[in-house]
Amino acid sequence: MKFLFAIQNTAHFLNYRRVAESLCAGGHNVVFHLEYVEKPWANLTERPLADLKDKYPDRFGYSDIIRRNGFWRKALFTKREMANYGGYLRKENPIATSNYTRERAEAKMPPRARQALSIAPIRKLAFSKAGWAAMDFVENVAPLEKRVMDYLRREKPDLVVASPYIFPHSEQIDYIKCAKALNIPTVVGIASWDNLTTKGLFQVYPDSVFVWNQPQVEELKNIHGVSPEQAFTTGAPSLDIWFELTPKLSYEEFCRESGVDPGKDYIVYLCSSKSIIKREDEFIRKLAESLKARMGDNSPVILARPHPEHTEVWNDNHIPGVAVYPSRYDAYYDREAKGIFYHTLYHGKCVMGINTTAIIEAAIVSRPCISVTAPEYADTHTGSSHFHHLLNAGFIDVASGFESAVELVAGAIAGKDGRKTARRDFVGSFVRPWGLETPASAIMAHALINLAEGKTLSEVKALAGSGALVPAS
Repeated sequence: MKFLFAIQNTAHFLNYRRVAESLCAGGHNVVFHLEYVEKPWANLTERPLADLKDKYPDRFGYSDIIRRNGFWRKALFTKREMANYGGYLRKENPIATSNYTRERAEAKMPPRARQALSIAPIRKLAFSKAGWAAMDFVENVAPLEKRVMDYLRREKPDLVVASPYIFPHSEQIDYIKCAKALNIPTVVGIASWDNLTTKGLFQVYPDSVFVWNQPQVEELKNIHGVSPEQAFTTGAPSLDIWFELTPKLSYEEFCRESGVDPGKDYIVYLCSSKSIIKREDEFIRKLAESLKARMGDNSPVILARPHPEHTEVWNDNHIPGVAVYPSRYDAYYDREAKGIFYHTLYHGKCVMGINTTAIIEAAIVSRPCISVTAPEYADTHTGSSHFHHLLNAGFIDVASGFESAVELVAGAIAGKDGRKTARRDFVGSFVRPWGLETPASAIMAHALINLAEGKTLSEVKALAGSGALVPAS
């Protein structure tokens, strides 16, 4: 079988690297088309792609995505970003209600569209029933992209996957449109847990949508108009590695590497991207001061782990009681880097953070998790829809300020952990809904194979439900 993945960048390839490897190992051919390969932070290059190409030179390939040009590119991209923005303005079931995500969607529109929609009567007309119908007309009347059609006719993939798909300025939509026109099965993979409530709308619907878990199935239905019959839960392929890592370094050995005093306990602070919080170092400084005031010399070290795209805030920035590790990222995506992160979590007494996927990773490693609410970060924290998936799961202790955070940290240092069962239940339902021992990558790979062979999604679901989707090894 032949599989074509149209994705945004190498970071999204990492989400599906194990899926691709599983397909290649099974004798299938896999090709990735990427919008761009490199990202400046974390030295993210084509190395992961090249490594898989070296391993499977006859079965794996990758190249630049085919981009639409000319008048219809401008017309369609304007229409699509208008629609994405309109998704945040709907009175019923908006994509999200936070000012941050709405303003970000507004900023993605072309300047003239943004200027026009700043005028209330124009905005009202644009997002009226007639306005939405006009946007649908533009999408439907646009000719199919000839070069994508030519490629699909020539290469004849058995199935086309697009991901993350609902991001702004997505080049992947034309792949789904053209594949559907040629009756090639289509799948959209939702790349992460927050995408359905922070990005855009489905401009063109695929045959099937793969998500991590049941809460996302509900978001597909309520926000995006995708029926549960079209949705399939795979679990989180990008997080499979966290179920494989085991401790290799003792506490003392890790402390020597990270710069933590081995004679003291430490807690982990998982820093967020700059879009979530601009100066998290000041937040951590206040936390360190509060711990010192409450616990004196017994206060733990705060081991701050910078977000890969927000390391510059720590340049020449020394805070008493805080260690920063790693200070830079050579290749955050390789197994060695994941091992460093694993040991960071494993040896910590607890984990703190505002709003980050790393909290989910900490739950997999079974570390007590604490989150501090603060009014200045409400829009990207408790005000964000996706963060409530974590809050509602009941595995996070939520502190209303630094004073209550210090009490929770003191309890964790003393060995209190009343949410261990809730963490395990969350991981089982949110990350690996088909069983803690069943890799999500295997579920996704075999679901794709079965769809490419002609099975319906309901048949794939039945196989998964009976435990027969992934063959016994």
